[in-house]
Parts: sequence; C-alpha cells; structure tokens
Amino acid sequence: MKKYNTIVVVVLLSNVLTALGQGPSTAQLQQWNKAHFPTHVEQFLHYLSLPNVSSDAKGIATNVNYIAQQLQAANLEVSKIDFRGVPYIYAEKTVVGTAPTVLFYVQLDAQPVVPTAWAQKNPFVPVIKRKTDAEFVASTLKNALQNPKDHYVFARASSDSKGPAFSLITALQLLHLKGISLPYNIKIIGDFQEELGSPTIPEFVAKNRELLAADAIVILDGTRHSSNQPTLTYGARGIATLQLIYHGANTNLHSGQYGNIIPNPVFEMGRLLGNMKDERGRVLIPDFYKGIRFTPNALDYFKGLPESFESLSTQLGSKMVEEVAAFPQQSFHYPSLNVRGMQAGWTGAQVRTIIPNQVVVEMDLRLVPETPGKQQIDRVLAFIAAQGFTLLDHPPIEAERLAHKKIMEWHSRLGSIPFRTPIEHPLGAWLEKGIENGLGPIPVVKASTTGGSQPIGAFINALQRPAIAVRIPNPNNNIHGPNENLCLQNLKEGIGSCLGILTLPFYE
Repeated sequence: MKKYNTIVVVVLLSNVLTALGQGPSTAQLQQWNKAHFPTHVEQFLHYLSLPNVSSDAKGIATNVNYIAQQLQAANLEVSKIDFRGVPYIYAEKTVVGTAPTVLFYVQLDAQPVVPTAWAQKNPFVPVIKRKTDAEFVASTLKNALQNPKDHYVFARASSDSKGPAFSLITALQLLHLKGISLPYNIKIIGDFQEELGSPTIPEFVAKNRELLAADAIVILDGTRHSSNQPTLTYGARGIATLQLIYHGANTNLHSGQYGNIIPNPVFEMGRLLGNMKDERGRVLIPDFYKGIRFTPNALDYFKGLPESFESLSTQLGSKMVEEVAAFPQQSFHYPSLNVRGMQAGWTGAQVRTIIPNQVVVEMDLRLVPETPGKQQIDRVLAFIAAQGFTLLDHPPIEAERLAHKKIMEWHSRLGSIPFRTPIEHPLGAWLEKGIENGLGPIPVVKASTTGGSQPIGAFINALQRPAIAVRIPNPNNNIHGPNENLCLQNLKEGIGSCLGILTLPFYE
C-alpha cells in the first residue's frame, strides 16, 4: 500500500506544479524516460511487427486501429477520417483553452520490401543486433537495454517512420501516466500515404483548415544530420517524377539476326542521360538551376555546420562526390535530377541475346522553392526535344513509328511541393530549448533543409504557419532499402526530446 501512496503523491505534486506553470524538471523527465524505457522498447518491437506498406490495405487498416488505440491511451480525442478512400488519423487535446496550438505531423506508412534482400527472414519481424567495428551481430533485448548506443533494431519502418511516431505517442502516454498537463493545445495528423507522395494531402488540408488550424507545425519524420546529433530541419525539397520510354523496333529482336542493322535503344538512351550531367554531377539542362542564389550569411551558415564531403565519403564508402555545391547542406538548396531505375531486356540467369525493343527510365526531380515542379519537367522535356527526339504522351502507333526516327514516350507526376522556414524563426529556438529540456545540455544541429521530400508545403500554404521537423533516427539507417534500422539510443533520445518539447510552454 505504501508504494501506491507514493505514486498518488507524485501525481498530485505533478498536477500542482503544472497548475503553477512549472512543468517537470529535466532530471524528472530523464528519470521517467530511463525507468520506462524497457517497457517502451518491448512496445516498439510489437509496433514494428505490424506491416504498414502503403499499398497493403489490410496492413494499413491494422495500423490505423493500433495508432488510434495508442492515442486514446494518451487521453487524446481520436478520429479516423476517410478522405477520397485514404485513411487519416486525427487526434487532439485541448488543455488550456485559448492558449497556442501545435499541430504535429506523423508519417505512418512504409516503403515496400523485398524480403530476400534482407539479412533476416521477415522485415516485419524485428531483429536486434549489436554494432561492432566491422559488422552487425545478433544480440538480445537484455544486452540492448544495457547498452542502447551500440544496439539497433532492424525492421521495415523502424526509422521511416515508426520510430519518430512512436516517440511522440509514447511521450504523450508517459506524461498522461504521470498526471502532467500539457502547457499548450495539441493536434496530431497521421498520414498513411506519405510513401506514395501524399496525393490527397493538398485537398484534404484545404478542406479541413479549421480542423487543422494551429500556431505552428512540428514534423516527426526524417533522419538526423550525419553527425547523429539531435537535429531540427527547417525545410524539405519537393518532388516530381518523370518516366521516359525510348522506343526501338516494335518487338524484341535477335541480336545475331538484326545486330548492325537495327540500333539498340539502350545506347541512345545512354547518350541522352550522359548529356544531362557533367562529370562533376552538375545538371546541364538549360536554366535547371535558374534563380538559385546565396547570401554571404547563408554561405557562412553552410560552412559552420559539423559536416564535410570527406566525412560523408568515408561513411558511405565511396570516393565519388558530386560537386554541385561547396558544402553538403548547400547541395540541398539546389534541385536535383536522379535516375531511380532503368529497365531493358533481361539480366542474370534470365539474360537473352536480344536487342530490346524499348528502354524505360524512371527519374525523380527534387525541387526547391525557386524551381517549381512543372517548370523543371518542362525544362527536361525541352532538352530531350532539342536532342532530336519526338515526344509523345502515349505509346506510338504504327504511323508515328514510321514517321520519326527517335521516339520518346513520357509521363510525369507532381508530388510534394518544397518549403523552407527561415532559420532564425522563433519556432526553431523553442524546439531547440524543448530538446534540451528533455535531454539536458546537448548540441542541436539546425539544418536549413533536407534533401528528401515531405508533404508539408500544403499545410504551410493552407494554414499560413511555420513548420520545422524534429529529426530522431540515426543517419546510417538504410531507409527505403533492405536492412532498415533504428539505433535504440536514438529511440530513447527521441522519446526524451518529445517529453521536453511537450512540457515546455510555447513561445510567444
């Protein structure tokens, strides 16, 4: 009975301090995080076992129900919203009436998996490993809890983006358990189509401005800076995609029968792609970088970040570094052009002596505020046309095949739009202080933008409020690829960061 009396006293004292405007101390938050971390890791392992690939309707439905239950356990009001056939989770907690409101965005879906490419049987059965100097070796939960800094959990979505979502929800549950009232109102929007480009987000946000209205937007998604220090990211690049199909003959041809007679479309596509970039990695398409400029202060900021191309080269095991910008972070202020996949004929055990009838190239274009998606797509298509290609937005018919030598079929899609919150915005100072409130004195990297894309531009445009991302996962996490992982120390610091942010009064 004495144990339960102590708990009651702690809860009552916490409520008194909250009423006086004094939230829990950093030492209290750290102690709570440490004491409950073993339970939190077990809960996280269960969450990772729930498949959440965007295209898996059954798996997504399971995740919708799970997240709703977890938010309800944190004493939030939760709604499941179906918009154009796409599920969203919305939750809110009004604790101080007319006080400020913060909207938290969390990504809740994941990229597809190829199980045979993973070093474990099932990417949705999490595996704990210890990092040695040379490799990752199997370990146990007990060992992981004793030394989370060198232990990682391997599973799809562990970093992108169950770890960040779990950190926020777990922090809310822990504060509810301790009887701590939040110093501001919160709203949470959960996105189950981020890996598909969040195509319904712009319309959803536009039609729900009142529901989502807030004073600031905090994003729980994305990887930390390469230094693995706690990171705030003030922007993200947008994305557009382009599919190119270069057509050769109307069917695959025997390479002996037709070699030296009918050209192989792979070589022509190779010449085209090679003309798009120089050896330094700079895009040669006219005006591709038009409008990109940097002030002396911006250049000083890039130079002062704890990063270098040399350290990234060592980390990634490649001496090849593109020279688009003078500094790594500055590179993200330029638009990019990437070949994300190419297909022609067959390889490996399926290889055949044929001349492929077509070659398909899938491209993505990362965008910055100075380079809108449609403009960049138009510039790429104009460049292709200038190389002598006939552009078609449909498969060529026989008459078109016979009328034109070089036929390029193309299809494009515009995805997330870019955004960039000023690095000096007070929202960033508040979040930095919140992280320190939860973790104690610790360096926080302020990254002006990330190279990836997030669907936050739609929120900023509709709500006219600033947005900044709190980054939690380790940078060496293999997101989107096989063997995705999350360092357990990052999970612990993620929960601690959220505890500190959720208990710090909002800036005025």
